[in-house]
Amino acid sequence: LDRSDRRADLSRQRRHDAHKARLRKAGGLLLRQRAFRSDGEEDRIEMVKGAAGKADRPRIMIVIHGLGMGGAEMMVKNLACALHNSGYPVVVIPLRGAETDVACMIKEQGVEVWPIGKRRGPDPMTVSKLSEAMHRFRPTVVHTNLPVLAYVVPAVRLYGNAVKIVHTFHSIAQKETRSSLLRAINRYALRKETLPVALNNEVQASICELYGLTPASVPIVRNGVELTPFRMAGAARKPTNTTRLLCVARLEEVKNHDLLLEGLAKLSSAVD
Repeated sequence: LDRSDRRADLSRQRRHDAHKARLRKAGGLLLRQRAFRSDGEEDRIEMVKGAAGKADRPRIMIVIHGLGMGGAEMMVKNLACALHNSGYPVVVIPLRGAETDVACMIKEQGVEVWPIGKRRGPDPMTVSKLSEAMHRFRPTVVHTNLPVLAYVVPAVRLYGNAVKIVHTFHSIAQKETRSSLLRAINRYALRKETLPVALNNEVQASICELYGLTPASVPIVRNGVELTPFRMAGAARKPTNTTRLLCVARLEEVKNHDLLLEGLAKLSSAVD
């Protein structure tokens, strides 16, 4: 058993080393978003170049399943607008639907939104439409969100030019998709040209467990929040001795309200 464990560890390390070598060879770009500061000042978005001497600015295509109201969608909106304001060419590609509140907020900031018009269920035409969008925009980085790699990976192959794929996991890997086929595609992509990004330590651990990666190959980039819109003027702030806690999340299992209730129970007992 010990020998088997050592062989498994050695195999994982070899895959990790090979993964890093591929990233260096491709001169990939690691997309990083720093958290916004607590005083409301937006920290800058960094694009770290993987190849020295590359003069052109990265061109970022952000692909997401849709632009309905949700955490992943708002992160895409914040990231796209911040990149645009920092001078980076950026376009947002929703596979389905673009006439939403989030899409309007993105376009109001001057960022282009190109809907693909994916049909319900599996839609092979989505691959060719994505490839056409890539020929039109000429991205050097494709940042994917939610389960879209099944369409993006073959689209990049059709596009033919060197592109770095960065995929953000917005929930634990086991929850992102339950489809064995999609997981197989993710596994292939994550061991080839795709760099996985986790939002926190728990998500990172789930990615490593499900796809056999090492923590070193899964960077953690926490979501930033612009605090300025939530600031109250001095007159509007009412002094009170009561602490109020607010949870902004739809009542579904994926939001893990059980953990919130457990935490509140511990907080209540500590105060008592």
